[in-house]
Amino acid sequence: MGVKNGMTNGYNESLRHLPMLMLDYRDLLNRDRSGQFPVDNRLSRLAFVSLNNKDNWFHYRYYTYTDNIDQKNNYNESQIQLGTIDHLLQRRWIDFTNWLSVSVDGQLTKHVSTQAVSTQAASNFEEFSLNLFGTARRQNWEVRSFNNFTRLNENNYGRLTYKTSVPVYAQGIISPTANWSAYTKYNNNRTDVGEYFTSASSAYNIDTFRKSPFTLSQGLNIEYVATTGSNEFVIVGGKIGTASTPAYSRNLSLSALYTISHAFNSNDTSYTTQEINGIARYKLSDVLIMTLGQINSFGSGTSPQISTSVSGSFVDSLPNSSSGTTSSSYTSNSSFNVAWIPK
Repeated sequence: MGVKNGMTNGYNESLRHLPMLMLDYRDLLNRDRSGQFPVDNRLSRLAFVSLNNKDNWFHYRYYTYTDNIDQKNNYNESQIQLGTIDHLLQRRWIDFTNWLSVSVDGQLTKHVSTQAVSTQAASNFEEFSLNLFGTARRQNWEVRSFNNFTRLNENNYGRLTYKTSVPVYAQGIISPTANWSAYTKYNNNRTDVGEYFTSASSAYNIDTFRKSPFTLSQGLNIEYVATTGSNEFVIVGGKIGTASTPAYSRNLSLSALYTISHAFNSNDTSYTTQEINGIARYKLSDVLIMTLGQINSFGSGTSPQISTSVSGSFVDSLPNSSSGTTSSSYTSNSSFNVAWIPK
């Protein structure tokens, strides 16, 4: 049939082995000096992308930001990225089998403030981040994991921070009327000066009677936290709830949820919270919906105090109370609204 573009087969064979190269330059100007909040800045970006193999992309990006009003904000930033991130910065997945897929990428970022001062928090830093993602999917279950390792060098503080995150999420079908979901997560943030923040948590939830007039759901969760100074915390909780389905009524929907959480630490400090949440929603017409809600919350004890200077550290399920305070509380919140949804 011949070669339509006029190239010979020899040229085609040579070009086929060369990597695909793309170049992108963008220049954004933002200037309004006469407004109430004057701005005058410029952001330039030069991006170079190469496809070395079917799913192996190489990125180089260079940013220059110039603030003509406040030069302390000026910076230059360079990024090098290699992995399964395409030229549109969309993640690609590699299929090992028809049910197992992975995606891997690493990125090195160097940020330099051209007018760095000692009061700027981490204005100069170098960061390396590695992502290892995976999914496994079968007919009745699915597992996903999004692992990350980060090394952050905060030059202004002279400090190295290492961050590790290993979450695993799973869900599945028990029967046509019941399903389940669960997760487990491990996070560890530490510095080279001995500071650390470690947390590990797990939880599950089961929904049943999905085709009955009312569903039934229940779940449990637990979290362990350890911080600098031998502070250890444990948080456990549970919930049970029910909700109506169209088999009960197509115009009226009802739901109720009871949750309880108990937190305690190694100093025998503990705090317990309980919450009862009820919602009734009635469809007055095709465009009008009325909703009634009631939330009752109870709390007692002394909330454990958690503090850390390690960046990126947080607790998933700490009870809703001011840290370190001793109190017993009760709150009631009622709500009523009518929504108009035009068609």
